[in-house]
Amino acid sequence: MLFPEASRARIGPERHAADLEESGIVRAAEFSRRRTKLERRGIVACWTDTHAHLDADAFRGDLPAVLERARAAGVSRIVCAATSVESAGATMAILGEHGRRGAPEVYGTAGIHAHDCATFGPDSLGRIEEALAGDRFVAVGETGMDFFRDYAPRDLQEAAFRAQAELAARLDIPLIVHCRAAEDAVYRVLAAVVDSRSRRIRGVMHCFASTPAWAEKFRGLGLHISFSAIITYPKSGSVREAAAAVDADGLLIETDCPYLPPQSARGKRNEPALLPETGAKLAEIRGWSVDETAARTSANAAALFGF
Repeated sequence: MLFPEASRARIGPERHAADLEESGIVRAAEFSRRRTKLERRGIVACWTDTHAHLDADAFRGDLPAVLERARAAGVSRIVCAATSVESAGATMAILGEHGRRGAPEVYGTAGIHAHDCATFGPDSLGRIEEALAGDRFVAVGETGMDFFRDYAPRDLQEAAFRAQAELAARLDIPLIVHCRAAEDAVYRVLAAVVDSRSRRIRGVMHCFASTPAWAEKFRGLGLHISFSAIITYPKSGSVREAAAAVDADGLLIETDCPYLPPQSARGKRNEPALLPETGAKLAEIRGWSVDETAARTSANAAALFGF
């Protein structure tokens, strides 16, 4: 058996759930009302959620319903991002059960999160690479560095991140990067990988929450920039500025669910069905139609992940 029995326990981002807006569930009746409002505004299109944690405990009881609501909202593809070897095992189980049941199509990733890099050992890269050989696994990650909480020593964070970035470069597959209050260190690691390979790196700065200047620098290394519902929050002006500034070919959107619901659902559990609200905000920021925003971001995701 490739992994231990698939566990839905979240080891990474759930440890700082207090920083995020996770509580409650979008019930069917409430979702129906939201969908009706979106339809009236023309916000039902084909979206790609490039970062979701479907293996989280928050989805244990109703994942089929979550996926059905996503389908009804026009979310056609979801990337389920793992944060540990155990999480990759849970992702593998989700793909086996739900990955081929039609829209939304579900894809997976394998990697070790910054918060859990103390578990990164001699066999970690081999186990990640083994998972990546599985059907519908499309990227290394979620990995990166997080200096906001510092749940793991920074030297360990950097070593684990560098090893996974080098693995992604060697395999020529995308890298999903977590960066929180660690832009300088993350950029240094990625730039070193780019220099060693003499080519830009394929990947995404997920849940981007920094400045336009940093977005430009990471784009210069070859990474896409993915925006979450943070762009809907009133105090996130600099993130909206970054969303306005990134070139059209570099834009992605995501939920990072069950965390970070859009402003209208703060205090509730996030899920892929709420992605169109973030998409509508991005459309407003860019001066695009909602359909164009869905088409552009989904095309960018398909080009990056090879759907």
